[in-house]
Amino acid sequence: MKIVLDATEIIRDPSLSTVQMQMLREFARLSGAEVVVPEVVLQEAMCRMDEDVRSAADRVQKAMRDAGKWLGAATFVSGVDKWLDEGRRRSHIERLRSRLERFGARIRQHPEVPHTRLVDALRVRRRPFSQKGQGYPDALIWCTVLDLAKDGSKVVLITQNKNDFPANDNGIPDPGLLAWFDDCQVPSGRVLVYHSMDAFSTAVISPAYPVLNETVQIMTGRHPKINLRAAITAKVTGIVLVAVETSGCLTLNPPMSEHATVEPHDLRVDIRDVRYVSKQVQVAAACAFYIDLSRMPTLAQVFDRWTASFRPWSADTLSVSAEVSATFDRESGAVMSFEIHTVAHGMEGA
Repeated sequence: MKIVLDATEIIRDPSLSTVQMQMLREFARLSGAEVVVPEVVLQEAMCRMDEDVRSAADRVQKAMRDAGKWLGAATFVSGVDKWLDEGRRRSHIERLRSRLERFGARIRQHPEVPHTRLVDALRVRRRPFSQKGQGYPDALIWCTVLDLAKDGSKVVLITQNKNDFPANDNGIPDPGLLAWFDDCQVPSGRVLVYHSMDAFSTAVISPAYPVLNETVQIMTGRHPKINLRAAITAKVTGIVLVAVETSGCLTLNPPMSEHATVEPHDLRVDIRDVRYVSKQVQVAAACAFYIDLSRMPTLAQVFDRWTASFRPWSADTLSVSAEVSATFDRESGAVMSFEIHTVAHGMEGA
């Protein structure tokens, strides 16, 4: 199987770091499938980068001008044109190209398609050309898909562009797209189109590799039993409560507020690895959160003593970054072991 990524997928995740992308890479490794990115997709992604950066700079520029009316000074965003000059642009393309190669994807050069074929398709407005005659890059992508299918391979196109690459719920392309098959000498049934990574996962990956589907559920927090966020919350809360009890905060006058929460706030979890060992699931992750100390000032003093060499938080907030490793019972979801080690900011526990 060959899996072609449209520009929509690269634009959505240029770092190739989302759970869906990691699942795709693991599927390709296990199944021997090949991930292909057409050259035109790289160009489209870079054009979108240009647009997004310029648009963001314009918004910031306007905000600074508005602020300048009150502050009595005009501040401007500089360096955008330099950042997007041709040299820098080539550098960004090469970084993206290297990232894709490390991912395991193959960059496919522009297909050698007769101009008459493209002109004929444009003349009759055959998909992926629009009724206004737009869609030349999409036509190159579709010709790349058909070229890949000529050797007998099953080819899947993953795209969020439903307008130009329409397909039914089973992934069968629209008749307008199928009309290219005879011209390109590609037998029908070799090409499928899915309009999201999730749709491809449901139709192809999960049936073949159920464990990958379970992994995605764990990584996205949708597993019915294994919940790393809840485990982190419980552990951090327990650490803080121990600190409260051993510090005497509960007996001080006035005592710590009964309504003060000791749970981590704004908890962000980045699961790095999921492994299955016998009947256990081992999860490694990085996390970041903060603890609100504003309603428990005596506890703030305790943390201040513990972390005298760190001053990264305000008087009312303790910020924590940590590495987490946990082992769950695969059947019940019970936490069998849990360790959390701070990268900085001085709070530790096991």
